[in-house]
Amino acid sequence: MNNFGEKETIALTVLIALYSAFRLVYTFCYAFALQPFRTLSFLFANICVLIAACVMISSAYNVDTSNFLP
Repeated sequence: MNNFGEKETIALTVLIALYSAFRLVYTFCYAFALQPFRTLSFLFANICVLIAACVMISSAYNVDTSNFLP
């Protein structure tokens, strides 16, 4: 079995979970007007998106092209 891309899959799964958690915290802070925590949760959610984009871009350049042609 080939483990190609397994680390990226785990990293993206964790980042999506963190993004969702930060957005839920943001919604809670927005509802109760908790200003500094709302800004921090928004910032951390956007940092998760940037890191996920970097992981996807770096994994796009790590493609094993030896199996493309017979």
